[in-house]
This record gives sequence, C-alpha cells and structure tokens, in this order.
Amino acid sequence: MIIKAASEDPKRQFPEISTVLKVVHSPKAIERFENYREAVKFRAQKQQRRHPRWLADGNELLRFHTTTIACQPSSRCLSTNPPLVLAEFRKLCKFSCCGVCRIVEGGFQMGEGSHGKIKMSSLISDRFGDVGPKGGEKRAVVVCRVIAGRVGRLREGEKWTHYGFDSMVGCSNCDELYVNNPQAILPCFVVIY
Repeated sequence: MIIKAASEDPKRQFPEISTVLKVVHSPKAIERFENYREAVKFRAQKQQRRHPRWLADGNELLRFHTTTIACQPSSRCLSTNPPLVLAEFRKLCKFSCCGVCRIVEGGFQMGEGSHGKIKMSSLISDRFGDVGPKGGEKRAVVVCRVIAGRVGRLREGEKWTHYGFDSMVGCSNCDELYVNNPQAILPCFVVIY
C-alpha cells in the first residue's frame, strides 16, 4: 500500500486505518489542474536548462498532506473488503474545523503551510505527527497528485522568494515540498485513522 511504502520508519506503529475515501472531482477541477500542468510545461520550454520531467508531465509527484477530519463523511461504498473501506465522497460537512472537507470542497488555501505556501511531504510519518486530535477530531492524510514543476532549494535562513520556481524543497528536509499555487495540487484519496 502507498501509505506503508511512504513510511519514514517502516517499523513504526501507525494508527489503524478506518476508511479510505476516493475523491471524485468535477470536470472543472480536473481542467484547472491540467491547465496548470500545461502552464508549467510552457514555462519549462523557455528555460535554458530543461529537465525532461518539466516538459513531459510538469514534474508530477505523489505527495501527502496531514489534516483533521471533524465529521463522518457521507460516502458510497466501492468495496466491502474489511478492515479498509474504499468509498467515494458524496456530501461534505460545513464544519470550518474539518480540514478534509474544506480541502475537498475548495482545494488547498495559501497560507496553510510554512512560508505562506502549502506544505506537502513524500514521507507519511513525517507529516502524520503535524496535526493531532483536537477536541475529538480525527486525523487524516490526503494523498495528492502535485505538479511540482521547477523545484528550488530553500537555504538556511533564506527568505522565501519565488526565484522563478514553481515549488521549493526545505533546506533541512528534502522530503518537504512547498507548493506556490493551490492549482498544482489535486487530492486523490483521504486516509482516515
């Protein structure tokens, strides 16, 4: 499973997964994501140093984002294979504290991550501890497709500036990816613990 493969420490005990939800997007949301990819590829063609991934797919990566879930999402079951239930979101709650429903409803918002950018990670255990249960909220990991584009490295003590990059990696942790544009992220699955 993707979650186990992305473990920073495979021996580390993860909480039991209760549900896996598939995010079903509107054609408009998918079009916005694909338009962003095309814009990244177009900008890449103008670079002197062209990386093949920029030109091929905009440097698409699979990344994780940890958030809270304050509701029982209304869903339609796709599988009855216990203990995991793969389902599709059907209705979203209106709780402002439900990070999952707010992300699925309106995408990621700028300022949710470090440096006012959206923080994603390639390692699940690295991100899992970032959000703890608050007042009965559960934790969830959002599995996302990310158009990283041209990636820069943030140096120690350096202020965040774009420098023409689409995203940046942290100076001390290359597993962290700071994304400049919420249109670069398409949530695919939500793993609820």
